[in-house]
Amino acid sequence: MKKEPIIHYPQDNQPYIYGYEILAEKPSLIKTIEDDFNVFKLNFLLSEFNDSKVYHFNLQGRTILKFWKEITELLNKSSHREKVVIELLEGELSANELSEVFNIFSKEDIKVSLDDFGTASSNFDRLIEYRHIVESVKIDRILWKNMPGVVSEILKFGKDHNIKVICEKVESKEELEILISVGVRYLQGWYFRKVEIKDEREDISEEFIEQCSLDLKLVDRYIWDLKELKATTLYRIKQLENIHKNLEHLSLGRKDIYNAIKILNEYIKFLQKKIVEVEVYLNRLEGPEFFQKERDFLKRELLDRFLKFKKNKSYFSVICIYLKGLTELNSIYEIEKIFQKLYQQIIIFFGEDVKIFRVEDFVLCFTVENLKREMLVKFKEKITEFRLKNHAINLKPTVFSVEPSETDESFENFIIRLDMILHEVKLYS
Repeated sequence: MKKEPIIHYPQDNQPYIYGYEILAEKPSLIKTIEDDFNVFKLNFLLSEFNDSKVYHFNLQGRTILKFWKEITELLNKSSHREKVVIELLEGELSANELSEVFNIFSKEDIKVSLDDFGTASSNFDRLIEYRHIVESVKIDRILWKNMPGVVSEILKFGKDHNIKVICEKVESKEELEILISVGVRYLQGWYFRKVEIKDEREDISEEFIEQCSLDLKLVDRYIWDLKELKATTLYRIKQLENIHKNLEHLSLGRKDIYNAIKILNEYIKFLQKKIVEVEVYLNRLEGPEFFQKERDFLKRELLDRFLKFKKNKSYFSVICIYLKGLTELNSIYEIEKIFQKLYQQIIIFFGEDVKIFRVEDFVLCFTVENLKREMLVKFKEKITEFRLKNHAINLKPTVFSVEPSETDESFENFIIRLDMILHEVKLYS
């Protein structure tokens, strides 16, 4: 069980921890609504509720419809019922099923928080009807980054109806300051998890902020050391490969040199494996900053192509790959090895000039010209299953392309459309 803090920034007051979202240790293992209910039950029973904060527990809509009696019984037996908020993951519920879920919450007086508000099937009418049980709505990063006007409307609505508006996935101090400046008062995300926050901490003091800064400097130093190690190791591999090449000319009839080449080969393979491990650690340490850089590079590439499209109708496609199968793997090393193999397949299939961008943990994007639909189908078949050592891994890939349209009035419109499609793919894959 993991706890992600929800931070409250009162106007002209010291920020503090308002509550926690309780997260599963291994969400990729939740495959059925039975799994979903069992994880909720386990997390609920493990939670100590030894403070005055609220606790958000995630549940899918279909889980609630099937297990609402068990959920209600569990809550009624607890002396901390008033601290519990069910965070509703709507999934693919129909409007009627959603109404049924809300009727259950209303009848049993269970507080609810709506996840990904504004991007799924949530609507203001439903909020007004059930505002007596809606504790909060959560706005996903994709929405508050790209549609500030919509966020302003939701904030105004929340203020008018006493519903908290929580912006998720805040990754930097700059983003925090922007959100606070437009009136957001409740936030959560990676930025607040850079250091461990103890349960009993009531305030985020200057000392806490200073500790964040110190931890980040330490992480930066580790990143620098790893990059230096990577560069040194790559240089060493290059030297050894040159030695290997020279020895090959002398190896004919010389068993001692032949054996030396074999040892050299093993050492080069060992160093190459270490390079992969270093890249794994670099990716994890750089975290969202690494992916943000990749997203920025992709946007520059797309802007250049988009301007050419507007000027002389140079058509291009953005191909995105979401690898759902990798979310089920526990080995970071295996994940990175698969990505290396995938990069090779993309280059073989689409050419050496293609630029590949890893914009999220399990998402790759790249651009191609004159894409043929059948080519995309063949490519997906090619990458569906990869072998690592003695076992096969089904990547469960979702591969799709997005093309610029005459209806895209600006580059920003095109990017928003791309982000929204990717978000939908991840939500319903």
